[in-house]
Amino acid sequence: MMRAFLFAALLAIPAAAHAQTTGLALHMTPEVLRVTVPWPGEARDLVRPARGGGVSLRWRLALERVRGWWLPDEDVAELTITRTLMPDLLGGGWRIEEQPSGLVWHEAGLSAALARFASLRDFPAFDRSLLSTGERYRLHVEIELHPGTEPPTGWWSRLWISPAFSLDAEFRAP
Repeated sequence: MMRAFLFAALLAIPAAAHAQTTGLALHMTPEVLRVTVPWPGEARDLVRPARGGGVSLRWRLALERVRGWWLPDEDVAELTITRTLMPDLLGGGWRIEEQPSGLVWHEAGLSAALARFASLRDFPAFDRSLLSTGERYRLHVEIELHPGTEPPTGWWSRLWISPAFSLDAEFRAP
């Protein structure tokens, strides 16, 4: 009985590690580290709040240098991106706003708006000068889902808001 439990536990370890990085892709250019993070959930989770007046997604990307077991990992940089999807009542269709960049997109249909809204595609996240050649790094991504067009802000918002999804990827800087 104990052997069967141990065997099942050992089989579950690689599956859990794979589930944490599903969809998260990193692309290193000479200037920046680019990140692709698709929405790991169901699209219907976003449709209902969007039709109800709006929905917001917040991505928190934390880059840290992985060090030896006797030293804590070193925080390198952190980036927060917030996108809000709301009906465009004057122009028709859907409006997507991104903060802190201030970019605004207009889409005619909800499916096209959700495709742009719900994923970061080849996003220039971190400057390459932050990385040292040959060092190991971990990128931790948390995705928060907030109904409405005003996600909570302030230092206290991280205390009781848990992310909808959390993804990790480790890599070595070339």
